[in-house]
Amino acid sequence: MTKFLQIVLLVIGICLYIAQARAADGTVTFTGVINSETCQVTTGNVQVSLPNVQAATLKTDGATAGDTRFDIRLTGCDPQINQSVRAAFASDTHMDPSTGNLTIDHGNGDADHIEIALRNLDHTQIHLGDPGAAHAFPISQDGNAMLTYIAQYVATGGAAQVGTVKSNATFTLNYQ
Repeated sequence: MTKFLQIVLLVIGICLYIAQARAADGTVTFTGVINSETCQVTTGNVQVSLPNVQAATLKTDGATAGDTRFDIRLTGCDPQINQSVRAAFASDTHMDPSTGNLTIDHGNGDADHIEIALRNLDHTQIHLGDPGAAHAFPISQDGNAMLTYIAQYVATGGAAQVGTVKSNATFTLNYQ
């Protein structure tokens, strides 16, 4: 074999190797939706007044009391784009990462050993910070939706101590 032929075969081999090294291993496909607008929250900031309960009903860790329904009302949704919507609850200052509940303010006159749990209507827990924990609700053909959830007291770390309870959470809407 001549020296020239050996060089040509070597160059062809290198070219085939380089072409193979640059071959695609897979494809990434991106999809999304551009909405004309989102739903309008007509309830604004929601105020939930939990009932007065006796500390004796919350004497053991995990005991619950004071189930209170609350609604987030929406209008102006486009049912042709989204069929359902859910709230995703979070709190930068009042989240217990071990329970997923809301912690309460602690100060003079405030209750102790209490958290506020958020629940779906079937009483499954809504963990704060989990965007899929709250159940979704349908958007009606007229573009309205009502998201209904439950708040309740939960005893944590022993028997509840008497006092006032105050906490807060934010919510964002997730559309499906």
